[in-house]
Amino acid sequence: MYDSMAAVPKVGDTLEVSVWLTGTETLDEAKSIGETVKAELMNRMAAVSLVPGPIRNVFLRPGDSRVPPVPDHIHGPDVRLLVAEVDAVGRVPALSPLSFLGDLDPVDLARLRAVTRLAAGQRVLSDEECDRVIEALGPDTALKTLLDNVDGMARPN
Repeated sequence: MYDSMAAVPKVGDTLEVSVWLTGTETLDEAKSIGETVKAELMNRMAAVSLVPGPIRNVFLRPGDSRVPPVPDHIHGPDVRLLVAEVDAVGRVPALSPLSFLGDLDPVDLARLRAVTRLAAGQRVLSDEECDRVIEALGPDTALKTLLDNVDGMARPN
């Protein structure tokens, strides 16, 4: 897998992760590869505290601009490069060391922010604004909200 993180990315930069496909992949394998590339891109964004925009998948062919030479071991009936791209649209706000939000699993924090945004209706809230609302409501309300809003989702044991 290739990635574009040679330098530390900043807000406004586009990050890329790419992988060569040969055309011999089954549909399930292709989906799995796409999910792996997406997860790697999201992990790299999180590692540098950047907020990702929408992920774009682009298929490029040998000879297209930005496409490196095909490695010698890559060959098949439909060789192409899957490139996942995402723009860094913001920076993840730093949490106060006294905030209980820092103790939450990132998935739970994302769920709480999503519920907070739903409750806000038409008003668009940033992560920082959501965090202030969640913090003001306190950890007991956050726990109740998580338990009430994970129906149908896998709960950790």
